[in-house]
Amino acid sequence: MKNTKNLVSPADGLRNQAEQRLKRQYSPSGEAQSSNEMQRLLHELQVHQIELEMQNESLQAALAAAEAGQRFIDLYEFAPVAYFSVGTDSTIRLANLAGCRLLGLERSALHGQRVAAYVVGDDVPMFNTFLRQVLASGEIETCELRLHPSGKGNVVEIRIDAVADAQGVVCNLALTDITEHKRLEQNIRRADRDRQAILDNIPCLAWLKDEQSRYLAVNIQFARNIGYPSPDALVGLNDFDVYPKEMAEGFRADDRWVLDNGTSKRIQELVESTQGKRWFETWKSPVMLDGHVIGTAGFAQDITEARAMNDRLRESEAFNVAIINSLTAQIVVLDENGQIVAANQSWESFVAANYSPVLAEREQGLHYCSTCGSARGQPCQMVDCGVLGGDRGSAAGPPQCDYARLLQSFAGWAALVPDECACVANAASRGGGGA
Repeated sequence: MKNTKNLVSPADGLRNQAEQRLKRQYSPSGEAQSSNEMQRLLHELQVHQIELEMQNESLQAALAAAEAGQRFIDLYEFAPVAYFSVGTDSTIRLANLAGCRLLGLERSALHGQRVAAYVVGDDVPMFNTFLRQVLASGEIETCELRLHPSGKGNVVEIRIDAVADAQGVVCNLALTDITEHKRLEQNIRRADRDRQAILDNIPCLAWLKDEQSRYLAVNIQFARNIGYPSPDALVGLNDFDVYPKEMAEGFRADDRWVLDNGTSKRIQELVESTQGKRWFETWKSPVMLDGHVIGTAGFAQDITEARAMNDRLRESEAFNVAIINSLTAQIVVLDENGQIVAANQSWESFVAANYSPVLAEREQGLHYCSTCGSARGQPCQMVDCGVLGGDRGSAAGPPQCDYARLLQSFAGWAALVPDECACVANAASRGGGGA
């Protein structure tokens, strides 16, 4: 069995030494310590206690600093962004795991490697200039270039954020892979270009707005109509930036109606343009995404000339109606199928008095022979029909109403209009007879 006397712990030995020292400094058989000596000993003990507390605080601070340093190392080492510290010639001095993965190298293989060696050849001059600029300025600088990682066939698009140390001899680089971001940017530009091509080939004004009625896109016709040099010049503007206030308020109200109701709206409105105020027929529709209205799409066609022509046509028709209504003869206008297109007041009075007031009220669109009660292809019910005259049928049955014979009978009392395939019949020329 081992001697247990040798198993005394260091703490116990230190305590024993302290007790022996205390006995030597203070002997019960000696004379009593003076009051001043006791105060001195108490002061020494208090100072010693404070020294121990300060040592403990220093140890705690050192431990916290060590833990913080380790956390920083962990954050640096396992960060998703590639970090490099390089010299003036881009020789790698320090790199984290993400940096090793980005270059496709093991950490042991990074010794003596230069970042410039992995930059795509065309971008090397730009990288060298960038590195010199960072070391000289001491400010954070940014650039974008392409890398060709070791052992990988693909090229990686990266953004570099860099800053030099205080001595200007070490450059700290943060490299972010933006390949996917660049791909998305390219797809967005392609989609914008395709959308613009579609808009520019629409033969009327076209635009897209967001929920705040800001223009997202317009076609070239829209831009030219209001005097802007290009569609891009209107992106981000709203109606109040482009049109007079009163007009813009009307446009905004229409947009809000479409957004709130989620349905299309068709409007005829007077719009300010480079040619002055013009009439446009406008269609506004909601733009939906995942069941939610996110904006509006609009199309507008200039109808100024069409409205003017319609106005002239209505004036002409009103003038023609006034002329035929001033005549005492009964006038009726038929199309090529014998349908009544128009009639003057004398004709309407004639039909109402001799046949039916209802026919006089609803005569437009009816067949000419409806005024005599005989339908086309049905037995003629008019004994004194001016079309059939004395030919009243045979033993086979009553005569049939024949529109072809009706047209032939117009020779004496109707004028054919070949260009419009219509005829004008004057009932008075038949001596007041029925159709």
